[in-house]
Amino acid sequence: SRIGSSEAAMATTGATSHVAVALMSTLEGDPNRASAQSWLRTVLADKKVEHQEVDGSDEANKALRDRLFELSGKRGSYPQVFLQRRDSDEYQFVGLFEDVQNANEISGMVASNPEFASNPEVVAKT
Repeated sequence: SRIGSSEAAMATTGATSHVAVALMSTLEGDPNRASAQSWLRTVLADKKVEHQEVDGSDEANKALRDRLFELSGKRGSYPQVFLQRRDSDEYQFVGLFEDVQNANEISGMVASNPEFASNPEVVAKT
């Protein structure tokens, strides 16, 4: 999994030197993408993760979008999540929608069943 334990919490408001960056697209026509982006917005808000959105379909964001696609190796796939250092323009790829969704499910499972936290298979996936 691309999401390591340090990234799993992402950037809770004021708690880290990073901010989460969600690469999204406002282009119409893909209901699956729209649903994934809506879910991601909800999860980030519910978990109080400080984040910013970058509209990859906006021509003004082309240079950053291309840079983020290069980091992820997943051109044209939305949404994608990155961490950005607050004091620089360094980015780290966290994962695609599916990666974040899986990490969220595992996190919920561990919270409900603390004994899973010591399970090597569960730890390897977080």
